[in-house]
Amino acid sequence: MLVISLPQRFQTVNELSALNAGVRLLPYALFAPIGSLFSNIIFMRKQKPLLLLLTGACFQIIGLALLVSESVGPTIPAKIYGYEILAGFGVGITFGTLVTITPASVEPRDLAAATGAMIQFRQMGGAIGLSIGSSLLNSYLKNHLAPPVLTPKQLSTLLGNVRSIFNLPPELQRVARETFEGAYGLQLKVVVGFAAALFPSILLMVKITKSQGRFHRLAGPE
Repeated sequence: MLVISLPQRFQTVNELSALNAGVRLLPYALFAPIGSLFSNIIFMRKQKPLLLLLTGACFQIIGLALLVSESVGPTIPAKIYGYEILAGFGVGITFGTLVTITPASVEPRDLAAATGAMIQFRQMGGAIGLSIGSSLLNSYLKNHLAPPVLTPKQLSTLLGNVRSIFNLPPELQRVARETFEGAYGLQLKVVVGFAAALFPSILLMVKITKSQGRFHRLAGPE
């Protein structure tokens, strides 16, 4: 959801082009693979995947929470890119660790199914998150920009194409941008909630691996 929400936020609130909005997302996109590389290097040396997952979750939540707390005005403060780096680095650590521990957590005959399931659930989770984010955005805009703020035609056009905000009168553009900023902030709060759900998931992994007597196989020697 973040890779959709942030560029749209930059386009509607900060009046950037689609290309410039995508460029502003590069810190997140570049540090995600760096985080994955970092997790693999650490795993090869320490073999403590659960600790890596906790580290990745912490980076994600810190970066996302800082993004939520930052009010985006007409200009984009440089610290936004630092928050993107934290979030992207955390995502990379988490996904890289999950890819690495999959072969160690299943029998060889189940490796193909386990790998496919992991990727499938990741894609499905992204689709569900995007659906929730889109629903929240549309609902928020309808509630805050409904007549008499905008005419039904203006609202319908805006919901269909956010770039139509530039066709509104200057005063309505300001109101619409403030509303979009609130909507994107709400989306980011949902993303923070999804990231926080990593913690109970990791604790469940600890419980399962201990009960099956495979904790040391996954987490490595103490």
